[in-house]
Parts: sequence; structure tokens; C-alpha cells
Amino acid sequence: ASSHNNIKFDDFSDILECKICLKTLEDPKVLQCQHSFCLTCLKALVEKKKPAKQIPCPVCREIWDITIIGPQDLRTSFLVNKLMDILIKCQVYHTRPQDQKTIQKLQKIEGTNQWTNDLIVINTSKLVAVRPNCIQFYEDSFLINTIQGEYRGTKICDNNLAFAKVGMDTISIYDLDGNHLRDIKTPCKRLCAIAFNTKKEFVVSDIETKSIFHLDYQNGRKIACTEGNAKFGYPQHIAVDANDNIAVSDWKLDRIQVVNRDGNLQMQYG
Repeated sequence: ASSHNNIKFDDFSDILECKICLKTLEDPKVLQCQHSFCLTCLKALVEKKKPAKQIPCPVCREIWDITIIGPQDLRTSFLVNKLMDILIKCQVYHTRPQDQKTIQKLQKIEGTNQWTNDLIVINTSKLVAVRPNCIQFYEDSFLINTIQGEYRGTKICDNNLAFAKVGMDTISIYDLDGNHLRDIKTPCKRLCAIAFNTKKEFVVSDIETKSIFHLDYQNGRKIACTEGNAKFGYPQHIAVDANDNIAVSDWKLDRIQVVNRDGNLQMQYG
């Protein structure tokens, strides 16, 4: 047997791993010091360090000058992308010919090593993984549909799913197989996280106004907005409990706050 059969991602894990999220690099960008990181991780790092114009490399501490455009202005790490392509081709090439088309079409969820922002479990056979740059729909552990873009997601009533377009003002509604149904414009400036409460309302975070909104799930109309004593820096993730209290994970303040519908603090971690 050829020695190429033994080529594995693990053999190159040090090169292919982002040292911020400790996952396989996605959309890798390379700093002046030649260390590569996920674009999403660098964006989050810049957001957390605002208004700093210079940030040390997380690995070697060499200073990185941030341009007006931000991390997306950095050079793409073609070396990392090419290495990934070669490894994937090696894996497919050494598979039985009758299985190659299946491998290229279907991807087992156990084989992925990606950062997941939201995981929506629909039933015992279906789930949806909201990645940093796409939404992936799985059935019986196999990938059946992919939607490109940066979203956050939640299951809503009527057996549908809602996805907030990060940094935009739109919520998109899809069915359980990933078919687009409609879009809802919201009064929010820059949506980030999204959840759904027992009153059949969208609960979303706006990273522009640093607020939590309750929206009508039919038309996106604002029903309520946090005006209590809780303060947010960057409300990146939210979850709603059975009593409609909202747990807010704040990236900038490094803490989790639990607030009621009026925005009054119930408890805090960190």
C-alpha cells in the first residue's frame, strides 16, 4: 500500500489549527509575523480590543497594525488553504472509486472540526449547525444543505427556523430542510444573537445599540427593548429560559448576565 494512505490532518495539526479558537483554520488570514488565524477570530479580537489600532499577535506578540478596513484587509493564507486542499484530495483519492462521489457529496458531522456558534437540535435525526461563515443542515449525521453567510439561529414555531444575519437588520425564515421562506426587516441596527420565547417573540441582540429587543415574529415590529439596569458591551450570544429570562453572553465584558423582560439584572457570572 502507498504511504500516501497514511496522510492525515493530525500530521499537520500545528499548521492547520487556529491558536485563538483551537479549531481547524477557516478563512485563514496571515499576520506580518506569518502566523495564521481564522478571519472570524481576528474580527472578534479587534472588536474586543476597540479602540486599539495595534494588537499583539496571540502567538509571538509581534505588533499588528490594524487598517481602517480591518482583519479582512489581511492577506489570505494560501499556504494553509492549499495544504487543506491537498489533504482532502489525498483522502478522497485513496477511497474506493464507488464511494468517492458519496464522500464528495456528503460530509459526516463527526468528521468536522469547526467552530459552531449555534446548534439547533430538531429531532433525533435532524440538526442544524450554525458555523462562523455558513449554516449546515444535517440529517442522520450527513450534510444535506449549506447556506453561506454569517448568521445566528434558533428554532421557532410552525416547524421553521429563524436566522439573524450578523451585522445586518434582517431575519430570514427557513424550513427544516434549509429552504428559504421569507425575510423580515427589523428595527435593529446590527443584529447578532437570536432566540425565541414562550410568547412567540423573537429575542435578539443589537451590537450597535448594545440592547436586547423583543420582536413580533410575524413582521419584526418592536414589542419591547431592554431599559433596565443591565449594561452590555457586546451581547454576542443569548438564550431564553422557560420563564422568558434572557441569558446574555457578553464578549467585550467577559461575563454572562441574566435579565428579565424589562432588562433588570437577575444574576451575573464573571
